[in-house]
Amino acid sequence: MGLDIRIPLGLIFLLIGGLMSVYGLITRHSADIYEKSMGINLNLTWGLLMFLFGAIMYYVGRRQKWQDDPVNPRPWEKPTAPATDPRLTAPPRQLSTLTGFIEKIYTRMPAPTGYP
Repeated sequence: MGLDIRIPLGLIFLLIGGLMSVYGLITRHSADIYEKSMGINLNLTWGLLMFLFGAIMYYVGRRQKWQDDPVNPRPWEKPTAPATDPRLTAPPRQLSTLTGFIEKIYTRMPAPTGYP
């Protein structure tokens, strides 16, 4: 399924932001409407911000998506040349020495006899 949630959300924000911006442009000279907001045209301001956010969401949702393709892998998944540094090709260290050390410490400790 190729539906990305950013596409419908972007369209919703584009639509609502566009409607608010148009309403803000139409009523920008009506002082009585914007009296409560200290004369600031919030419809136009937030409409433009919502429209911009919706455009970004829609663009990000519609851009080219990477597919899991073994023939043409992603650029960061392409096989590289084998490492020549022996530190990179050495087998991982085992934790047996650490566990052995901890076992020695616990076997030397006396068993608890009770609470004083």
